[in-house]
Amino acid sequence: NLTVSGDVDVDGHTELDDINVSGASTIANLVSTVSSGIVTISNTTDSTSTTTGALLVSGGVGIALSMTVGGDVSIGGTLTYEDVTNIDSIGIITARSTIDAQGDVSIADKIVHTGDTNTAIRFPSADTITAETGGSERIRINSAGHVLLNTTTDYADANSDDLQIYGTGHTGMSITSGTSDYGSIYFGDSTSANSDRNRGIVRYGHTDDAMQFWTAATERMRIDSNGYLYMAGGGGLDTDRLPN
Repeated sequence: NLTVSGDVDVDGHTELDDINVSGASTIANLVSTVSSGIVTISNTTDSTSTTTGALLVSGGVGIALSMTVGGDVSIGGTLTYEDVTNIDSIGIITARSTIDAQGDVSIADKIVHTGDTNTAIRFPSADTITAETGGSERIRINSAGHVLLNTTTDYADANSDDLQIYGTGHTGMSITSGTSDYGSIYFGDSTSANSDRNRGIVRYGHTDDAMQFWTAATERMRIDSNGYLYMAGGGGLDTDRLPN
């Protein structure tokens, strides 16, 4: 055994069972160090950089088994995990930059906005995802793929339950278009030809401020900017308006 209360400088080879150093240990031109016992450094100097602390290593450090750290760990470069199955943390893991997950990220319940903890993306039950703002749920996609706004209840008729908007006061939906463009709702029975995708249309044209109604891919009725009503016959939309 070797117990030293001062500094130790070793330029050659040494093989010891235990080394106890209370001062600084400097080993120059080191090829390998073999210890069958415990290497103890009793200096309690804290490390705040790569050049401070009780033990300074200018090269790499390889650890074959476990390492336990009682204080903080600061890494200036890249931390790489090889063949790691699990990382267990009792406290909070803080990433000050981007997290790049090459695989899945598993979350038990929710993702919370830092500094705004009542805003979150949640997974409240199986096959369900929700978004919350101000501590209240605003949108939900349930296990049936239905989108619910401002409600947790899938309440609509089976023919109109894919998108449900709930409110206890005035409730609506807005479509805003350019001053020379259309605002439209399309109804289709296929995704192939235009005539299948556009079987029915409710469309407002901002160029002439006219509301159009289409069936079977053909315009059938129009209300112009003056409130006059035009109806379609067998040959298409009439150019003569109906009497007021």
